[in-house]
Amino acid sequence: QERARVPYDVADAKGLRYKHLEFFEACLNDCERRIRWLSAARRSALVEDNNEKVLVVSRGRCVFAFNFHRSRSHEAYEVQLPSDLQLCGDLTVVCASDEQRFGGAGVDAASDLFKVVGSRLELRLRPRS
Repeated sequence: QERARVPYDVADAKGLRYKHLEFFEACLNDCERRIRWLSAARRSALVEDNNEKVLVVSRGRCVFAFNFHRSRSHEAYEVQLPSDLQLCGDLTVVCASDEQRFGGAGVDAASDLFKVVGSRLELRLRPRS
């Protein structure tokens, strides 16, 4: 069952940079089938930083981090995790939009994208990721 509605015709538009959109959405839908975050009742915005263009949300036992800034990177963006957030074991990167398979610049290693420090996350966020 599809969870997102994306106009797929933009993936074929030559002037736009959406040729990997369909594959990225398929990967997200596959992750949702395995992890089931959409049906989770618990959801919250952990960070809404308009100046830095960063959004971090939790849904179920998952954390999603986005850097919408067009040029600014963050090497250790700190996010305080709520004490009642029950993550699904060790954190792992499931889908990173900066991966080459999605048309991104390519992430080094998924483990380099975050570090858990006590009840905080330190995130490495590249522009538009």
